[in-house]
Amino acid sequence: ANTRLGDLTAQDGREWLARLRENPGRGGRTLAPRTIRHCLAMLKQIVNAAVAWDEISANPLADVKGPRIRKDPTKIKCWERGEFQAFAQEMAKSTAPNAEMWLAAADLTVLTGLRRGELAGLLWRDVDFDNRQLVVRRNRLNPGLNTSEAKSTASNRTIPLSHRAVTDLTCLRRIQEEDRAVLGTGWTDTGFLLVLPDGMPPNPDSITRRFKRDCERAGVRYMTWHGLRHTYATFSLAAGVQVHDVSRILGHSSIAITSANTRTRCPEQRLRPWKPWPTSSSAMTQNSLIGWSCDFWRDKHRNRRFGLITRRARNR
Repeated sequence: ANTRLGDLTAQDGREWLARLRENPGRGGRTLAPRTIRHCLAMLKQIVNAAVAWDEISANPLADVKGPRIRKDPTKIKCWERGEFQAFAQEMAKSTAPNAEMWLAAADLTVLTGLRRGELAGLLWRDVDFDNRQLVVRRNRLNPGLNTSEAKSTASNRTIPLSHRAVTDLTCLRRIQEEDRAVLGTGWTDTGFLLVLPDGMPPNPDSITRRFKRDCERAGVRYMTWHGLRHTYATFSLAAGVQVHDVSRILGHSSIAITSANTRTRCPEQRLRPWKPWPTSSSAMTQNSLIGWSCDFWRDKHRNRRFGLITRRARNR
């Protein structure tokens, strides 16, 4: 039933929440607790606006509580060491277009914990090779060149780079230089770190779609691109990195968020903790999660790569 704003009570809010829990969402499933909490927050904002405009004296929904969100750490999706090794080995042999670029991007995400939008919005001027660090300042969530501010104040951060992360970045830069040399004036300098052969950045959603196809080709479990961020956090904590350091690198506002979004109990981690910051080239080869070099197949796939430029829309 319709209720006038002036007649709205806290009990009305609780009954509305009960109806939300029962009604199916898209796909016929009931709404998740997080979605219900978002709906309640939006309704409270609307009523707060009415208070600010002197339509009502107080917000009757102020004390209405949404459903609790209980996270099971064992259900956090992250890869085991062997899964990433299998993925990297198959990608290194792959003849799919731009496989080298996507492998370097995935490895960089595992080493830095970047969000997908942060990776898509990174510019080369954000990378400091001399001091081995990169700065996160923006997100790119939609197709095109437009970016937005970082997700939160804590998301504006400086991330230290391991030797292998620097190697990934060097690999991405080399790919761009080779593309520019081949295409000449046909190559667009957008300044973005992750770009397709024509110099234009990929649609952020295509990063997820391409990653899913690569997982299927490699025969490994698909877990979304964000799962690589969870993999970074999980293995860093397993390797003994302090939770507040991991939280800072991830851009979380508190360590509670880090703990809630980290899978802390993986059987393989207890036996073989990952060392995320190798300190020498030999250590990178021996202790690397994937043990690969960005020097692989410089020329082997070059002709294939540029022969498929016209099909780049498939990767967007």
